Amino acid sequence: MSQKSLIISILFVGLLTVSASAALTPIDTTGWSVENFGLFEGAVSITYRGTSDDAVWIEFDKVFDSSTFDGGGLGQPAAIKFVLTDSQAVNFAPNIVISEELIENNTGRTWFDFHMAVSWDFMNYEPYVGFDPQFIYTANLPPYNPFQTVEFADNIGLNEMPVSLNFDDGQVADGDTFAPGYFGGDDNNIRIITDMDEGQYFILKEWPTVPEPTTLLLLSGGFIALHLRKRK
Repeated sequence: MSQKSLIISILFVGLLTVSASAALTPIDTTGWSVENFGLFEGAVSITYRGTSDDAVWIEFDKVFDSSTFDGGGLGQPAAIKFVLTDSQAVNFAPNIVISEELIENNTGRTWFDFHMAVSWDFMNYEPYVGFDPQFIYTANLPPYNPFQTVEFADNIGLNEMPVSLNFDDGQVADGDTFAPGYFGGDDNNIRIITDMDEGQYFILKEWPTVPEPTTLLLLSGGFIALHLRKRK
């Protein structure tokens, strides 16, 4: 399969709001186009790997730069809109496979969880997208994926497929990367299944999480109590 790199214009100095008229960037001749969606500080690139097995295969590279986390510990999300622009394109396939991801943490905080989700135009349509539960990134695959648990959730998508994927029980320190999909088995990837018409879209959203302030207090309190107990 050919490999062509597609860089999406999501490298921001500050926060920007992407207008509805933002230009779409084609993924080669697949009939799919992408654009950044919402607020994001960082960089995102997509490498087109080819089309096979009824799917367009891509690799994602992301750099998370924002040090802002909300009160619940959720980091600023990277959100990409995938638009079906031409179902008759030479290399069209209805599904998307994310074979690899390289995710860099430049947020100044240690991540304790990471999350992915797909959504659709639910105001006007029934579900037409979801994660294929037969394929999932391999958990605990050092040094590439430090998370011990990788699980699907929220079976509300197309054909009751899950629409959320959660990485738990691990850490990604500031300055480190993790790479789900790298050097795993043949099923170590994410497959997004769609049943869409031209002009429709889905949104892939990814974001890190850190412990809430109350959780950090409990953790530090437990450490202090243990330390005092040892001193007695």
